[in-house]
Amino acid sequence: GISKLNKKNMNNAYAASRKRGILYQAEQRKKRTSAQPPVGLLAEATQQQQQAPSNRITGLKKSPLIELILRRHPQETSVDRLKREYLRTSQDMTVRILKVFLGKKLSYFPDSHFQIMTIADDNVVILPDDMTLALVRRDICDDPMNEVIFHYRIFPKPGIDL
Repeated sequence: GISKLNKKNMNNAYAASRKRGILYQAEQRKKRTSAQPPVGLLAEATQQQQQAPSNRITGLKKSPLIELILRRHPQETSVDRLKREYLRTSQDMTVRILKVFLGKKLSYFPDSHFQIMTIADDNVVILPDDMTLALVRRDICDDPMNEVIFHYRIFPKPGIDL
């Protein structure tokens, strides 16, 4: 008897609280989207930004981006997979910087042990450190319809001296 009544009232209280929260969020969204001038310190900061001349360096151009998939080699067991394999980065980035990125993301040291490779015409191509991603896209993975897929692995293997 009483426990059923208490349970029912708890559910009603939760539903009412949830409804109030949703209504409150909707009100806050309306306030944000309405064009109100900023107040206080925020207003002063935005006015200063608008008045300040731009201190941009002339002659620089924005680097075009490249989209790629950075995947662990199927036979690699020394390091984990990346949480997100899909990357969008500057085309001017070198393979060496990609190795540093991998080393930091996967907490592996030294990052020079990473070997990054791709497949071109059914051949595995190991990418040199000084090659940019734009060159890889242009010269190795030249089919614009296919996505660029890089595989990484640790080489030399830990414990094996070459």
